Amino acid sequence: MIEVVGLGALNIDKVYKVERIAKPGEEVFIYDEHISPGGSAANTIYALAKLGIKTGFIGIIGDDYYSNIIIEEFKEAGVDISRIRVVKGRCGEVLCIVDKSGERCLYVNPGVNNLLTLNEDDLVYINSAKILHMSSFVGEKQLNEKKKLLNNIKALISFAPGHVYVEKGLNEIEDIVAKSYILFLNKSEAEILTGRNYKEAARMLLDIGSKVVVITLGKDGCYVLTKNYEIKVPAYKVKPVDTTGAGDAFAAGFIYGIIKGFDLRLSAKIANKVASYCIQKYGARDGIPSKDEIERFLKDEFRRKKEKTC
Repeated sequence: MIEVVGLGALNIDKVYKVERIAKPGEEVFIYDEHISPGGSAANTIYALAKLGIKTGFIGIIGDDYYSNIIIEEFKEAGVDISRIRVVKGRCGEVLCIVDKSGERCLYVNPGVNNLLTLNEDDLVYINSAKILHMSSFVGEKQLNEKKKLLNNIKALISFAPGHVYVEKGLNEIEDIVAKSYILFLNKSEAEILTGRNYKEAARMLLDIGSKVVVITLGKDGCYVLTKNYEIKVPAYKVKPVDTTGAGDAFAAGFIYGIIKGFDLRLSAKIANKVASYCIQKYGARDGIPSKDEIERFLKDEFRRKKEKTC
């Protein structure tokens, strides 16, 4: 049985490493590059599969060379690809410029992602899972397609709107926010979306209908709020190489904890740990820990907890 289904853009990420991100009119030397599959929900589903969770994905790719790479990496990780359509054209592409501190800027070409439509078979597939994890599409049509399915989705909804949907404004995504069991935002996104500081933003989004609001705070860890629970969990201190995909990796760790039945604090710790692995390598996927690595981390956590209670 598939535990988590992903729905979002399928892209190829082209990461270029530079001394610094150029200002208008400047020329900056590229000293390395890294090409790998990407897309926010796709990264999260890939990470969950590596962590040992049974996953599937709903999306669309082209018939080009890079689309084949996207499919093959999913297959290698064990992601079910039966609901991924293949059409004539090029897959989505994201150009990512990363400086030596790990900061980045992104340029998106949606490619065939703008052709995705959803149908009853997709709904059946979604409702066979425990959790549906959704992220953004550039196209307006795909946002509307997701809204149409909302009232018929029985799986718990996990939603990571990202900057693309945040920029559209709260009115455009409020229906999805209201139906979300877990809502993932970073601090900047939460404040842009609501016009409030991140703690007030979390409370506002709870009032709209989200059950668990999770806000990532970069090097300061994360903040989790529910109706009856509030925690801030510190990050693991590592030297970042590239922050691309950190939020997607974090979401994978958190969802992993929920699927395993762990409490919110431990789920947040797992999320921070998975993100800390991710940012130590270039790209969104190369740094994702294995199932064995996360199980060793959990064994240590349970041992420390037991020692504290003795």
